[in-house]
Amino acid sequence: MRPDASARVPLPVERFFQFSLLGLVASGYLAVAGSAYLDIPTIVLTGGGILLRALLVAGVVRLNISERTATAAALLYAAFFAIDYFLLSHEFLAATVHLVFFLAVLKILTASSNRDNLYIAVIAFLELLAAAILSIDFNFFLCLTLFLLFAIAALSSGEIRRSMRRATTTSRAGMKY
Repeated sequence: MRPDASARVPLPVERFFQFSLLGLVASGYLAVAGSAYLDIPTIVLTGGGILLRALLVAGVVRLNISERTATAAALLYAAFFAIDYFLLSHEFLAATVHLVFFLAVLKILTASSNRDNLYIAVIAFLELLAAAILSIDFNFFLCLTLFLLFAIAALSSGEIRRSMRRATTTSRAGMKY
């Protein structure tokens, strides 16, 4: 696994940032789940993945998934995507929503770098976009409000993380004789 990109960021700031990202994903998940479009296995597996990530961020559970394992899982799901589209869902949108949620769970469980955190934010946005297409309920508005609040929290804490990681340099004046 790659070295943690937040090695020099104090734990409270990093934890707040990680919970903010988790809130983005959870609000996107709840928006799609509230549309009654997802099937029960997708709801349960995605909810379990989000709960596991919350336990990881809180420090209750430790999990280390190698990059090789994550890549293999993604490639296996690429093959399953065709099976899902042609044999199970018979609908491109449903199979694509399943793919987005699988990638969301895989990425939130293996995230360890700033690039991974960006991918998590993009996946959360894709979840919210899927909910905008699938939902016409008031539930979507509530989830959108939560998403925007978590986005503000993630952006502001991300900026704090970035500024804390900057190397501090000390310059010296010439030697006095």
